[in-house]
Formats: sequence, C-alpha cells, structure tokens
Amino acid sequence: MGTGIICDRYDNYNYMTKAYICVGTTLVSIPCCCMIYLCTTNFYISLSGLFIEYLLSTGWGQPAIGILATVVDPSVRGTAVSIFFFFITIFGVVAPHAYLALLNHFGLDPIEEPKEFGIFICLATVIPCLLAVPCFYIAGVKYSCVPIPRSHVPARCLERNGTMVPG
Repeated sequence: MGTGIICDRYDNYNYMTKAYICVGTTLVSIPCCCMIYLCTTNFYISLSGLFIEYLLSTGWGQPAIGILATVVDPSVRGTAVSIFFFFITIFGVVAPHAYLALLNHFGLDPIEEPKEFGIFICLATVIPCLLAVPCFYIAGVKYSCVPIPRSHVPARCLERNGTMVPG
C-alpha cells in the first residue's frame, strides 16, 4: 500500500518513480533472501530477513501494474492486467515442481544437507531478482516516454502557454 501512495504522490514529478520503486524493492529482497536461506543455523536471523522481505520487498506489484496499465492500450488494459496476474500465479504453481525436479536431479536432501539446499533456494530466488532489475528500469524508461493526455496533467505543472514546467 505504501508504494502505491508514493507512486501516486511523486509520479507527476518524476515519471521514473514507479520504476525506481520496483528496482528498489527488488534490490532490498536480495539481501533478505540471503538472510532467509543462507543462515541455516540462526532462526532469528532468518525470521528477521523474512520480516524485512514481507515488509519492504513485496511492494513492487502496485507500481508494476501502474506502469502496465499506463502503457497498454485502454481497449486491452483489463486483459493485460489479467495476463500479468495469470503468469504470476502459474509461476507460483510451476516453480515448486521445477525446484523439486532439480532437487531430485542433484540429489539434494533438505534435512540432510540444509546448507546446500539453502544455497540452491537462495540462487533460485536471487537470480530472478537480478534479472528483474534491468527489466523494471527498461519498463520505466518506456513508461516515461508515453504521452500523457492534457486532461491528466495537474494544473500546477502547466504554464499559461500550455507548456510543461519542471517539477
């Protein structure tokens, strides 16, 4: 909710705000995932990483949907957002089966080899985060190039002759 409020407040001043929030929350999740999965001997460090992950890193969805809803043609906007949620859900269903197949392939047992299992899960979560950072940035650049209808521009951003005034 906090990221949505920040986006609504500052998006008129810097159109990369949504992309920066997506990048920032994704970058915060990397050390949190390392705390969660690599610290197999201290429960409290792992739990702290999970708390920070849930508190700060789950806010990328609202700005991403905002970018998607802005750059997609209004006639297919609902379909685009539905496809976005569909692929997130499908990934959430398929990923555990893929992890299980890899675990069986490499013969990892989470109970017998918690350190190696933690490294595997950490890589499985950190690598997508690293791949998402440039994607969010590129999406933000494309989003900042989308023309905005004059009716959506706040009055404080317009001069008398109709040209934009910087923030």
